[in-house]
Amino acid sequence: MFLIASRVVVIPAIVAVNVVVFVAMLASGVDALSPAVDQLLTWGGNFGPRTTTGEWWRLGSCTFVHAGIVHIGLNMYLLLAGGWLVERWLGRAAVVVIYVASGLAGSIASVIWYPAAVSVGASGAVFGIYGALFALVLRRRRNVDPATMKRLRLLAGLFLAFNLVIAFVLVDGVDMAAHLGGVVVGFGCGAAMAAERPRRRVVIGLAALVVAAFAVATVTVPQAMDARAELQRFLDLQQRIDSDYEKVSTGKLDPAQFALILEQDILPASRAMRARFASAGRTSAINRRKLERVRRYLVVKEELLALVIESVRTKDQSLEPKIRAKKRQTDQAMQRIVDLGE
Repeated sequence: MFLIASRVVVIPAIVAVNVVVFVAMLASGVDALSPAVDQLLTWGGNFGPRTTTGEWWRLGSCTFVHAGIVHIGLNMYLLLAGGWLVERWLGRAAVVVIYVASGLAGSIASVIWYPAAVSVGASGAVFGIYGALFALVLRRRRNVDPATMKRLRLLAGLFLAFNLVIAFVLVDGVDMAAHLGGVVVGFGCGAAMAAERPRRRVVIGLAALVVAAFAVATVTVPQAMDARAELQRFLDLQQRIDSDYEKVSTGKLDPAQFALILEQDILPASRAMRARFASAGRTSAINRRKLERVRRYLVVKEELLALVIESVRTKDQSLEPKIRAKKRQTDQAMQRIVDLGE
């Protein structure tokens, strides 16, 4: 049997930090069973449009934020159940590297695969701990006594059963990307640390690798687009147009002033919005479809506004049929947006 640390300190400390963060969340008014997405984001949830545009700290902070008491309870139970063995077999520094590396790997995988979702939880890091544990057993199984091996098999079964039930029965939208990223990196770390060579150099090397991988990720992970924010800007723009048009209809705004506002304010804002759509980062499939329909709508809307401006400036009545026809096109384009729903 291989044994390095006589006392387990790191794993209980990590559990304590997670619990303290959760208690602080509850004290701030976060719901204990089903926290709101905005609350999770406020507390450091991993969200592509925020994370990939400078808030890279979310890759780490999200691993200490949990979506309810059931979420944190299961994660912390599994961490305690398997983590103490990894810490005793490999030592404190090693378990810190595994936990941090797996947590970051899970967060990076999550932001790549689910760019429009807010992800939280220590699952990636916990999966990494179990990945390391499985690697240790495979690499050093001759050093594991039969009683311990039997317990490990039971633990592995409980771990898989828990996660299958969570993924397919209890919880919708489980972040499988974080799980996969965490377990792969954890397994790699465990396999390297179980090798017959000085562990201090291995731990230092892996820690350096974590830092390097994090640095590379901040440069190479594609930016994600906050589709909700862009759609809200679109709605705000529509409201401004409708409000100004209402003022023209009631005589509160001169048509010439309206034309000037359209030309110098509304049209540039619309074109800038379309430009952002053209260079948009990654988002969900439904958001991509909605943004594309909004972009098409804006193209037609801009053509309508250009006709309105020309009509006001030239007072050319022959433009009225073109304006009405273009108005019908904008209504049809807007209906296609509405048809996609929320």
